[in-house]
Amino acid sequence: MITPAYSPTATERVLPRLALDFTTASLDSRVTVTRAANTATRINSSGAVEVVNANLPRFDFDPSTLVCKGLLIEEARTNSLTNNTMVGTVAGSPGTAPTGWFPTSTGGVFTRTIVGVGVENGIAYIDIRYQASGSGNASVQPIGGTTVAASNGQTWTYSSYVKLVGGTLTNVTVNDTLGENSAAGAFLAAGDSANYVPTTASLISQRRAYTRTNTNASTAYVYSRTRIAFSGAGDVTLRFGLPQLELGAFATSVVQTSTAAVTRNADVVTMTGTNFSSWFNASEGAFNLWANVYEDASRTMLELSKTGSGYAELFVMAREASLDRWQTEAVAGGATQSVLNPSPNTFTINANHKCSFAYKSASYAAAADGTTVATSTGSVPIGLDRLSIGHDLVGGGNFMNGYVQKLLYWPQRLINAEVQAFSK
Repeated sequence: MITPAYSPTATERVLPRLALDFTTASLDSRVTVTRAANTATRINSSGAVEVVNANLPRFDFDPSTLVCKGLLIEEARTNSLTNNTMVGTVAGSPGTAPTGWFPTSTGGVFTRTIVGVGVENGIAYIDIRYQASGSGNASVQPIGGTTVAASNGQTWTYSSYVKLVGGTLTNVTVNDTLGENSAAGAFLAAGDSANYVPTTASLISQRRAYTRTNTNASTAYVYSRTRIAFSGAGDVTLRFGLPQLELGAFATSVVQTSTAAVTRNADVVTMTGTNFSSWFNASEGAFNLWANVYEDASRTMLELSKTGSGYAELFVMAREASLDRWQTEAVAGGATQSVLNPSPNTFTINANHKCSFAYKSASYAAAADGTTVATSTGSVPIGLDRLSIGHDLVGGGNFMNGYVQKLLYWPQRLINAEVQAFSK
């Protein structure tokens, strides 16, 4: 039973016919998850990175509180770093770096020692000790300069878990670099993240990410590295875990690699056939969706469509980035019938939000996070026979990149007071 987060009144007269609660880390049997042909990762209920097999849901947990965030839904991404699980490492001074890695140092007198490898919180890592007699720079570069093909104008993100495990950060600063090389491997351009301070806290709590857009017309390759800069003598041991280099403006869940780049396919979540028609009312109804997204873009959170009709018959609930608000839309007969942007709510990223959307012929309503109800008129789509959660099934390319927490549905058009109340 769903308990509303407000005091019930006479207007709260119905319970939802459909109540999906993904924060329980369980999947209703009517919901199908497809992530074709490969595995993906999540943070499990113990706070560790865990591999999830193909076509299974990813219920992701906060690594600190161990609270379930909901059902993780992401677009396809490729980790272009060919070995982020430390294959080929040999401990020693200097030791042998993981296959395909290029640790370097300039200036001062450096002693590099590969202390060893291991797994912490499900994260494969390498521990490297740097001892410097004076000013200079060392770097951990987990990919060659002519390995990852790229072009001008592309946006890339480099991420890695980094932890302090020995020595001190006295005279030491740490940051990340994304750079561009020519077809011949010559340096063209690069950018550095702000300095950050690794601590002795758990590795899983210290994932860093840096995003940069390529700027050189001759760019043929991109590379990434972590830089350890010494302003004087120092001695520090750092733990580096599961680095990732991906084409995109934000970091996604880690993709494990050992000998080659690996692509994680998108999470496709649907309800079709009688799993859809058993609860859906074509003439009137209402949805209540709880969601959290981590990408600052316009993203589809819920879509109802008619198979084979393209964009002609649709209900959509989405985040509209230009307004930074929820948006609900109805299309019937190929014409837009209703577009509502409940105001004055703000749909910020990395935060939990709720939206209610009610429909009936000539009577639409929407409210978000308890805001004033927005209304409009318009016809209702016909022939809707499927639901996609967290992505655009018709277009096939718009994934929410975040978490769906709950989805409720009533087979009648809730009154406006209820639409607002359930969005609180």
